[in-house]
Amino acid sequence: MLMNMPSKDSKSIKSPVPSEVKIIAGIEGFSGLVYLVNFLAFLNITLSPMLIILSCLSFTIAYGLWRIKKWAWFLSITLSVFGVISGIIVFALTGVSESSLFGGAPMIIIDIIVIIMLLNKDVRKTFRIH
Repeated sequence: MLMNMPSKDSKSIKSPVPSEVKIIAGIEGFSGLVYLVNFLAFLNITLSPMLIILSCLSFTIAYGLWRIKKWAWFLSITLSVFGVISGIIVFALTGVSESSLFGGAPMIIIDIIVIIMLLNKDVRKTFRIH
């Protein structure tokens, strides 16, 4: 009896997901969960649509990163750059306070870490970004 053996062509061999990508996908998934919890907790008419969109977007990016989709790399880096810029603008407009140090500063730091990890040579190679 012959058994079907998986072919060993280049398309059937899947490269492992780099640790950096797993970490970023986890951060994106956690962000989606935070947006969802905030949506459910506050149910504010003005913020609700934005929170649910951000939640869905974060979950989608996490999935795309885990599956090594090029579009997810671009979305993640775009949103992280936007997060850093908007965080700096908020600091500039509101000044440094206790709430901004414990709320905004960690988000800026996480976004910077995500950008650095996404720009890593091995991660770019995995996503075929040159």
